[in-house]
Amino acid sequence: MSLTVSPGRVSARHWTFVAGATASGLREAVKRHAFSLDMIPPGVYRDALNFFNRVREAFGPGVPPNPVASAANYQIATRALRATVAAPLKNRSELNSRLQHYAEIVSNLRGKRALGSKDEAEFLEVAGFLEKIAEDGEDEMYERCVGWGAGGR
Repeated sequence: MSLTVSPGRVSARHWTFVAGATASGLREAVKRHAFSLDMIPPGVYRDALNFFNRVREAFGPGVPPNPVASAANYQIATRALRATVAAPLKNRSELNSRLQHYAEIVSNLRGKRALGSKDEAEFLEVAGFLEKIAEDGEDEMYERCVGWGAGGR
């Protein structure tokens, strides 16, 4: 079994659908003031967990099982986070702490539950972050289609 990762799996475009569908489910939950796991398709949820696990591996102790994918997902996440936070993050520790918090929110999406105002605010924050990842992925796909990503300008 090869441990190499195809270049397409380490770019934002790979996560476009996953990020967009997860964000849509979180926004739907806020609209209904309640969350149910069926708001996010099972395969999408599994892949969202995978994304956040790779991100956590990048800033965790030790060498990740797949360093290329972990580093790439971390880069995707940090770019999106910096673009969506209200106040600039002061250091890497703050950045990692916020990413860890987002990962925990997504990891804890289980069953059905009513949402309080704190939950709703957090869901909207994570949805905005995920929408930025989806937007970045769409930009990458467009650039690839028109040849900009391959030095075609």
